[in-house]
Amino acid sequence: MTDKNHLSSLRRGLAALSLLNYHGRVTPSQLAKHCDVPRTTAHRILATLVDEGYVVHDEVSHYYSLSSQVRRLASGFSQDGLVAEAGRPVLQDLCKKLMMPSGLTTPVGGNMVLQVSTDFNAPLALRRLPEGTAFPITFGSSGHVYLAHCGVEQRRKIIAMAALSSGSFVGLRHPPVPSDATLDAMRVSGYAVGRGADADCREGLLAVPVYFNGAYVASLTLRFMNRIYSLEAILEKFLVVVQEASKDIEQELNRKASEQTTSLGELTAVPF
Repeated sequence: MTDKNHLSSLRRGLAALSLLNYHGRVTPSQLAKHCDVPRTTAHRILATLVDEGYVVHDEVSHYYSLSSQVRRLASGFSQDGLVAEAGRPVLQDLCKKLMMPSGLTTPVGGNMVLQVSTDFNAPLALRRLPEGTAFPITFGSSGHVYLAHCGVEQRRKIIAMAALSSGSFVGLRHPPVPSDATLDAMRVSGYAVGRGADADCREGLLAVPVYFNGAYVASLTLRFMNRIYSLEAILEKFLVVVQEASKDIEQELNRKASEQTTSLGELTAVPF
């Protein structure tokens, strides 16, 4: 291969990374259109980036997205990126098993941000929430699980931040914030249940924490139809399954962290 061809391949690879960084996820067809190359060439570019560890391929949706490895190049290690990378295959398996939508969310300021979503592959999904969706921490069980792992003073500050952004979520129900005693009980029990923030309350929520090195890093949430399952039935039938999925994510986090130890040094959970 000539120097010119090498440079052309490099430019196409960088263009692919730029497109992924801007859109979050792409297909070979989208990359082909963006770079004005045949779809087979776009597929080879993405396959090469997957082989080198900079891109991950979702075999269910067929989308490609950036891995935690490429995110480190720009801004250092991203814990949220690693959580998403470790959780995606686990949530895909959970979706196949239960056919209900599940998501992995992490706290960012006063919001919970959906890092991984199986909504578009779940037959029993009432709504389709894309990855990157943000909502106030106080709006649902995933945020309540996070608050349950915070100290009282920290909770006060986070709830105040969430209140500032909640006004922009028009049409959503504003559920009451659980008391400190209720949040403490959630932390002890290891889960939170509730109703969705949609105004008609057709969805129920079951959320459990995901840990890394003994610290909370994310919430794993299962959404279900209230007309099909009661909260009691969900706890009886699916709580253990969801908690096992959380442990699988933790194991995958530990595995990926050990793989990256050489370049990153000892990896510890980032305190919130």
